Amino acid sequence: SKKERARWFAKKFDEGVELHIISEDRVNHLREQAKEQNMNVHVWELAAVNGVIEIMTAPFYPSLYAITGDVALTLGALALPISPGGILRSTYAIGHAIFDELPQTIREKDAKALQARLIGAFIGLFKGVGVTFPLSQMAREYPEMAKFLSSYYTLKAMGKIPIYGVRGGAVEHLVYQGSKKLIERPEKENILYVPHAKKQGDFAKVEYGRAKIDLGDSGILLPA
Repeated sequence: SKKERARWFAKKFDEGVELHIISEDRVNHLREQAKEQNMNVHVWELAAVNGVIEIMTAPFYPSLYAITGDVALTLGALALPISPGGILRSTYAIGHAIFDELPQTIREKDAKALQARLIGAFIGLFKGVGVTFPLSQMAREYPEMAKFLSSYYTLKAMGKIPIYGVRGGAVEHLVYQGSKKLIERPEKENILYVPHAKKQGDFAKVEYGRAKIDLGDSGILLPA
């Protein structure tokens, strides 16, 4: 419902500001986007589909141990980057690609929607970042919202893993920027804000696609 969608977004926006993923000024713009009717499908996949899959797959690892009694096997399954939930997410995305996006591609002779869905199917396989699989579709219509939610989910999932001095920075870059390059035309300027390497809460401005990348005094260099 509209009220549930508003509550879902309100929680994400409040946490995003608290985590310094987005500023108060920019979040007001996203609040207006969140009210649009077209956002329903994306929220359904992010919240309801992910929630149902999580409930369905929750008993898998306890059941595996109960059936086999093998601790090593259970821990090995837990250590794999692909989970039962990931397989279901990918299956869901592939099903949509075949029955929704493929006919649309044939009809409109435009493969962007199909490409976006297949990218989502690949991302959905993996633990942690897999819940962001609908964002490849959202990025076509709401790029700024997709970037925010990508940052939110990947920092939540990978926040304890420092990569290139940035908490989850490399994973976030892969999830959002990788899909965006495949489904959108290159923009003149593509700016991503990432957590500062030295001081928690500070941010450095990264300008991809330029010869020089200004990260202030963080001393981090990422490839342009």
